[in-house]
Amino acid sequence: MSTPTTTPKPAGFSVPETALQTLIKGQATALDLAGLLTMARFSRDDVSTAGQAALVRYIGVGFPAAELTQKHLTQYGVVKSIGRQTGERSHPRWRIISDRRRRDAKVVWFANELVTGYGKDTQPLRRMKGLGDVAARLLVLMYQRTDFTTYTALPPYPNVYAEWKADPQPVATIAGMDLYKVIERGQQGFYDVALPALGLVEMPKGEKAAAEACKPLWNALHLLEANGFAYPATMVLDAAQDCLGCTPLYCLAVTNRYRHVPAGEEGLAGDLARLAGKLGYPVTDAGGRFTGTYIAAVPRGQPCHVAGLYRLRFRRNDYDRSLAEGWSRLRACNDAWRERVRAAEKGDTE
Repeated sequence: MSTPTTTPKPAGFSVPETALQTLIKGQATALDLAGLLTMARFSRDDVSTAGQAALVRYIGVGFPAAELTQKHLTQYGVVKSIGRQTGERSHPRWRIISDRRRRDAKVVWFANELVTGYGKDTQPLRRMKGLGDVAARLLVLMYQRTDFTTYTALPPYPNVYAEWKADPQPVATIAGMDLYKVIERGQQGFYDVALPALGLVEMPKGEKAAAEACKPLWNALHLLEANGFAYPATMVLDAAQDCLGCTPLYCLAVTNRYRHVPAGEEGLAGDLARLAGKLGYPVTDAGGRFTGTYIAAVPRGQPCHVAGLYRLRFRRNDYDRSLAEGWSRLRACNDAWRERVRAAEKGDTE
C-alpha cells in the first residue's frame, strides 16, 4: 500500500491469505489474530523468531496468555514449531504455514507499525485486542480487501462503507455539472464481509433478526474508526455503491478520528461549498464550518452516488508502481474536477 505524502516510507510484512482465512473461518479471537500478526512481523521466508516475549511486549499480555496463543495457532495449523535458532542469541523458531510456492498463492500486506507502533502509539495490537473479536476480524478483512490501485481504500462492494444520500434533484446546474446536496445516513455493508467478521455461517431469517445480528458489526466499525485504525474518505462515484464496477470520480472529503484532514488527502468539499454558496445554496455556517451536508458535483444528467470508503491508518508504504498509480490517478481526477469547479466559480465556464 502507499500514502500520498512524502513522509518516510515504512516497510511492511505479508501473511499468507490462507492462514488468515483459516483463523477467520475458525472464529479466531482478537488475541489469536494479534499473535499471528506479531509472529509474521518478525519472520523471513515464513520463519519467525518471535517467541512468547514478543507477544508479551507488543500485545500486552502475560506469558501464560502468550503461551496459550501459540498453542491455539498451532492447533489451527497456521504455525509450527521448528526448534531454536543456534548462535549467540538463541530464539525459538516457528514456521508460518504457507502456500507461497503455488502460482495462485496470495498474501495480505500489513504495515510494520500495526505491530510495533508509531510515535506515542506503541501498542496498536493491544488496543485492537481490547476492541473485541469482531473488530479484530473486521480489521483483518479490511486489510485483505483494500484496493489502493483503484480506490485508494476499501471498495464499497461487497464490503462496508458510509452511506451518503443525495437529494432527488440537483440544487443547481452550472458548467455541465449538476450540484447535489448530500447527507450521511449511517453505515451499510454486505453479508460477504459481515458473516466472516461476525463468525456466522448465515444470517438469521427475518429483517429484524438480521438487523439485530449485525449490531456488533456496526459497533466494531465504529470502534475501529474511533480508535484510529480506519477512517472514511468520502468519494463521489460513477455508479451505485452496490455495483462491482463503480470507481471514484474524485474525493469529496477525508476526516480522521481527530476531525482533521490527513496531509495530502484533501478533497473538493471546500471548493464545492464556495461555489454552492455563491449560487445561493450554502452548506456551511457563518464560520465556514460544515453542518452535516456536502455539495457533490457530477456530470450533467448523471445520477449522484456518494459513499465513505474506509482507509487504513497503518498501511504499508512501498515503491509498488500499481499502488503509486492509484494515488496518482485519484490526484489527477481531483485536480481536473477542482479546476472545473473553480472555473465555474469565477464564471469562466466556456
